[in-house]
Amino acid sequence: MPTVLLKENWEVKDERLILDSVYPDFMAVIAAVNQIAAIAQELNHHPDLLVHDYKQLRITIYSHDSDTLTDRDYQLAQKIEQALFP
Repeated sequence: MPTVLLKENWEVKDERLILDSVYPDFMAVIAAVNQIAAIAQELNHHPDLLVHDYKQLRITIYSHDSDTLTDRDYQLAQKIEQALFP
């Protein structure tokens, strides 16, 4: 059970947290990716990021070392939400 509550529409699938977002344009997606990259570096926990159809972003979070979801994943998702969806 996660210790943090998420407010966005994260999907839990195959032991992964997944969030799909649509941005106004390509530069807005890249700005979001850069924000996520800074957070990931700070926490030393890195999500998989997929930019597709030029303005869509899929964020996939899981603990690579255990190949499952952990509290660290939910904490990272919460930090991403706080930065991108205040």
